[in-house]
Amino acid sequence: MPTTQRRYPLARVTLANLASHKLRLLLTIVSVVLGTSFISASLVFTATLQSSFQEMFNSSLSSIDLRVSSSNQIGSVPFTERAKIASVKGVAGTNPVVVGGLAITDQDGKAQIAQPGGVTAVGNFHNTGSLTKDIRLATGHLPQAYNHIALSQPLAKTMQYRLGDTVEWMSAAGGIEKGILVGTLAPTSTDQAQMLFTPEHLIKSFTDGKNVNAIDVDVDTSQPGITVQQVRAELQKMYPKYKVQTGQEVADEMNKEIRKNLTFFNYFLVAFGVIALVVGTFLIYNTFAMIVAQRIRELALLRAIGATRRQVTLSVLAEALVVGLLGAVLGVAAGAGLAFGLAALMSKVGMAISNGGLTVTATSIVVPLVLGVLVTLVSAWVPARRAGNIPPVQAMHQDSNTAMGSVKGRTIAGAVFLVVGIVVTVVAGASMVGKPGFITVGVGALAMILGLFLAGPALSKPAVYALGSLIKPLPPFRQTGTLAMRNALRNPVRTATTAFALTLGLILVSIVGVMGSSTTASTKQVITGGLSCDFVIVPPTNMLIPRQFTPGVEDMVGVEDSSAIFYGFTDIDGESMMFASPDRDASHMINYEVAEGRYDMSGDTLLISQKFAEKMHVHAGDTMTVETLTGDQKVPVKGIFKDNAVIGDVVMSFPLYERVVPPSHQFAYLILVQSNGMYGVSTMKAQLQNSLAKLKILRVQTTEEFAGRQAKLLDSMLSGLYALLMLSIIIAVLGVVNTLALSVTERRQEIGMLRAIGMSRASLRQMFYVESIVLSVFGTVLGTAAGTLLGWALTNTMSKYGISIVVIPWQMIVSVLMGSVVVGVLAALGPAKRAAKISPLRAIAD
Repeated sequence: MPTTQRRYPLARVTLANLASHKLRLLLTIVSVVLGTSFISASLVFTATLQSSFQEMFNSSLSSIDLRVSSSNQIGSVPFTERAKIASVKGVAGTNPVVVGGLAITDQDGKAQIAQPGGVTAVGNFHNTGSLTKDIRLATGHLPQAYNHIALSQPLAKTMQYRLGDTVEWMSAAGGIEKGILVGTLAPTSTDQAQMLFTPEHLIKSFTDGKNVNAIDVDVDTSQPGITVQQVRAELQKMYPKYKVQTGQEVADEMNKEIRKNLTFFNYFLVAFGVIALVVGTFLIYNTFAMIVAQRIRELALLRAIGATRRQVTLSVLAEALVVGLLGAVLGVAAGAGLAFGLAALMSKVGMAISNGGLTVTATSIVVPLVLGVLVTLVSAWVPARRAGNIPPVQAMHQDSNTAMGSVKGRTIAGAVFLVVGIVVTVVAGASMVGKPGFITVGVGALAMILGLFLAGPALSKPAVYALGSLIKPLPPFRQTGTLAMRNALRNPVRTATTAFALTLGLILVSIVGVMGSSTTASTKQVITGGLSCDFVIVPPTNMLIPRQFTPGVEDMVGVEDSSAIFYGFTDIDGESMMFASPDRDASHMINYEVAEGRYDMSGDTLLISQKFAEKMHVHAGDTMTVETLTGDQKVPVKGIFKDNAVIGDVVMSFPLYERVVPPSHQFAYLILVQSNGMYGVSTMKAQLQNSLAKLKILRVQTTEEFAGRQAKLLDSMLSGLYALLMLSIIIAVLGVVNTLALSVTERRQEIGMLRAIGMSRASLRQMFYVESIVLSVFGTVLGTAAGTLLGWALTNTMSKYGISIVVIPWQMIVSVLMGSVVVGVLAALGPAKRAAKISPLRAIAD
């Protein structure tokens, strides 16, 4: 220890300062914890998701020797090929693979989604009659008769079914069916909801009776000279147009796709943690700036007795390092806790992601640790450098309220950036669309935010005067309001920096608010404008309508016509595309605005949107290559329509659809209904719902209700974004709390003097409340104003993507402004209470 003290003479000073300022640094640590915990939780959660899928795929596929499947994503394998494959030397058995989904009804007969994505249908095809390796029986016995089924244990528990109960379900090919529960399956690693059938039942209900998704092959390697690769080569020779893969290769392929899909999700969540850390930089900066200002004489004394500038600067940075490291370590631990809570929550709502615990990777530890420490050090650099530059003699004669430098230069720079940012944003929003508009608005946003930060101290003065003029006339605040206003003006740099954290957070909230409200309103308009039918029949969220459920609607009483809009995926000119396909003529129920060519759905036909046509450089009369179940086919494009959100970019004639999508995957997402006017709207709606009652999962909505439903889904997504952005707002509020808390220490003598000359504790608390409200409202006004302008500009640039209406969410803006007053009061509760407890005599004597 003595050696350490000689080599690092300021080490003890650094540790002593941390100990003496632990309460002041607490909120700084909390801000680092909040940001890093969110980043850590995001990384741990996505790693756990990825590990869960990998475990599921590996456990169910790695034990498979070989799998024969179609070379394209929508293809199938004829069921009859099973016998041919079984005859190959070395093949011990075959297991046709059928992928099917279903909806199950509860004990009350209501259709339920036991898990998002529904229930997976599986079957036992092993020649020995044993279960596949990844499925284990828990209770009862295997399905033996056609009407026997087994359910996964968690599913049976959720739906409250017991052995011997009659279960009702709905499948794509089998329609509504009933069976007897004869067994339950042990939970899988991900608690996947499964229903086990006999092979005959599975083939009939989930295929066209001729084709299956793939055929798994067991290889008998115990035979002399027989290897998996040898059998693979033989099968590939037999089926050159099919893929022949090992089970591990199939698992690796699926895991690769999962990783690809989770990457964006991961970046998306981590971005909000980074935003929170960026907002936290202002809290950290303010904290160290105020601590340095309060320690001027102490630091000057250190300089006077021989400490160099470098040593003083490093001493302050060492304090920041400890704060950052401690906050980041706690953040990593808290992040793991958040990820565990989220996993438990998902499990509770039927979305279990893993039974093997969390997956904590090196990345989920190192990234938040590095970011937490780095952000803290960068934020504390300017105060630390200022501490090292304190002239010893001059500083000995200054008080702790030394100004944080001249703001004239930064005000001029800030004004330039702010004006340029506003001009660029307005011009881009008024005259530019698409990618160029996004980029230009981004440049304007960066300039505007930088301008607000630099010009903040200068803007704070008129803002504080304006807010003070509103508060001071009120009888309770005449004296305390004046004092609060003067305190806020005492150090405009500190006031502006504290408020800017709120500004930054609310810029993001306001941008999301404007764009979200505009998207919601535009969606309603696009859907109601894209449809000219009276009613829309829809399935529950996360479900589709099996083809067996679609016929017959046109024959119901009061119905003039109907059309089910099916959907599918395939490659069109090399692009993987989702497409729509009406099973009947829907031209009078969908508003096709043909821009080129004509509306013609006869034969094998494609209609495409203008956007897709421009991307692919296609005109009416051209042909496009469509991947079908039997191979590629050239299909004519007979018409190009203006963008329509209801049907998407590609509409395919139904005869072609039937050759592109396997029967087991033929689902509709809507059924459009045109009334013949026999009944009023409400009566007709009730009539349709009663006629569809036996189908259980379908719901009838008017076109307006359907548009409102889609808008409601968008609102739910927006609520999630607001919740994520609240993290940055919370940190900004902590910044206000921290500034006021440190201000209490800084103004201790002043507070004692006010109390000594007669100010009551209540008035003193009131003064802090008003000061906090002024800070909060100032930051909120700047943030909502800048965010609303940026939201308006960004929304205008998206007009080519269907967002045609700009909606300013005035209700949200008013609510945020009113909320800032509440936030101001809440932020001041602790500091105000602490200030009121200060003894006047002791404070003056200090």
